[in-house]
Amino acid sequence: MPSPLDYLRRKKNVPSELSTQYWDTVSVWLRERAFFMACVDRAETLQKFRNTIEAVTSGGIGASEARQRMREFLAESGYQAPHGQEGTIKDLSSTQRLKRSIDTNVAMANGWATRQEHLGDILHPAQKLYRFMPARQPRDWETRWENAAKSVNWEGVARNGEMIALTTSPIWKALSRFGQPYPPFDFGSHMSVQLVSLEECININLVEDPKALREEMEAARSSFNEGVEVDASGWSKDICEEIAKQLQGLAELKDGVLRMLDPNGTTVYPPEKLAEVLSDPLPAGIPNLEFQALKDWIEDSSRFDPWTKEEIKIAKKEKEKGLKNSEGKKVSQDEKEALSRVINRSECFKSSEFLKRGLCKGSKSELLSLVDELEKKGYYQARPGKVADSWTLSDRAADQYASNTPWQIKLICTKHTSARNLAPLYSVVKPQSSNPTKPLSTEAELLIPGNVRLYIKKIIRENLNPGMRITIYCKEED
Repeated sequence: MPSPLDYLRRKKNVPSELSTQYWDTVSVWLRERAFFMACVDRAETLQKFRNTIEAVTSGGIGASEARQRMREFLAESGYQAPHGQEGTIKDLSSTQRLKRSIDTNVAMANGWATRQEHLGDILHPAQKLYRFMPARQPRDWETRWENAAKSVNWEGVARNGEMIALTTSPIWKALSRFGQPYPPFDFGSHMSVQLVSLEECININLVEDPKALREEMEAARSSFNEGVEVDASGWSKDICEEIAKQLQGLAELKDGVLRMLDPNGTTVYPPEKLAEVLSDPLPAGIPNLEFQALKDWIEDSSRFDPWTKEEIKIAKKEKEKGLKNSEGKKVSQDEKEALSRVINRSECFKSSEFLKRGLCKGSKSELLSLVDELEKKGYYQARPGKVADSWTLSDRAADQYASNTPWQIKLICTKHTSARNLAPLYSVVKPQSSNPTKPLSTEAELLIPGNVRLYIKKIIRENLNPGMRITIYCKEED
């Protein structure tokens, strides 16, 4: 899940003499990608503010310490407030300006990350605007809400008199002074959002089709490049060709419009389109992280498995002896996150066919222990640390994986909404096996993200000679 620091780290520093009034005229998508402060044109000062804000966002320091650090930096750097503006909002060292600069940026980072999390919660598809602390001079948010709702024709907005709207509703952008669909919605605002359950949304006629809403919410979990485009209809042919060459893999020029493609982002695409986005070569110096993670998964998915206790012991002993034999056996957490993005940005596989997964255990006690654990929990889920589980539509493939020992488990998922078919991506990766003992992932494989729970409906036990076979029927809840 994206964190507040992800929001800050993707921004580019833009030192500028522009005041807030002039920055307001800059396109929203440019402002969201830039780290700037009104009338701060000194790069060193801007970077110091950024470092301090990141420290607050990560929890390293508090807001008061952050303000003190900035005062000390500004004093040491010889900063002087504009004549006659000492102690006002125009003075970078004033408490008023420091609070606005630091608090607003930290709140935006948290608001962006929280929205991404909310968009993944289908059981709470709406938000309610509320005041989280009193204000000396409260703004009239009720009237502001009413005006914003009218401006978007009440799209996704409740009409029950409360300030409730779907997380995907355009009202959140219309409500914001900054044009962003997440808090803060204005400087010094004491307003935030809290989740509203699906049940309540249905009761107030805000949701009619939960399945369609799920797809809408998944599509809205976009990266910074979602929807970024430039009208290039008036550009000359030579300019268009040169731009297409320089931005190969990062953008596409089609029908007079230049659109960002976001090769290492989170924009959701159909698998076929995602295959194009990930496989296009990128300009020199830009690593294709998601493509490489996908390639490594296909060639040896076991490298993405969590470390076992035995592997940790072996790695520790090798390290003590100065050996490096464990290097390369497991991928880094960064590569796991890159693979997770690949999976989550592929549109869900829609099919009424059952999915199957074969497992096996080394002994009867291990088999029964796992089944007892599943019965107690009531659901099956990928073990902690796994990015995804492999499933298949083929009974034969599932049976093959289950039959490696006499102690077998076959999972059958009768209803699924989160599975991904990455076959179109596999065809462009052109993998080569790096581990002869591990078969390449195949185009018949379907992946279910590791955070998805499949609730158990029926367990059938069958004695074999020798061994035992357990068949578990499960399904993903709506």
